[in-house]
Amino acid sequence: MQGNLAWELFQVSKTSLRQEQSVSETYVHEAQRWASALLEREHRGPGDTLDAAMWRAEQKWGIDHSTFWALRYRPPREMFVSVYMRLRQAYEMECVRQEARLQHELMLAKAAGFHAANSSVVAEAEALLGAKESKR
Repeated sequence: MQGNLAWELFQVSKTSLRQEQSVSETYVHEAQRWASALLEREHRGPGDTLDAAMWRAEQKWGIDHSTFWALRYRPPREMFVSVYMRLRQAYEMECVRQEARLQHELMLAKAAGFHAANSSVVAEAEALLGAKESKR
């Protein structure tokens, strides 16, 4: 009977370790997604390299080049909260910047005579911005 109790305790600690690892992996995957999106925005297209985009991203957002490199090519098992929060903040700032650009372009399109009734792109942009406003 005593052997079974020890076995059950061992199983419980083994399960909690797996759960802890899956939580860490979730944060790392989310950070990878943010870093990838940031690098995609920073990459200038043909002739540019991802390494150069990583260096520009470091200058722009203050996140080390090595962090971008590691998240892309050799994801860590866990990461510091400060790095995670910096990536999150940079990603959110970039999203706000892109929404503002879309809002400006939509305003210019309407001034040029394009409206939701005669342009599917304008209708789609209005729907996207309307959905974002309703969430806030």
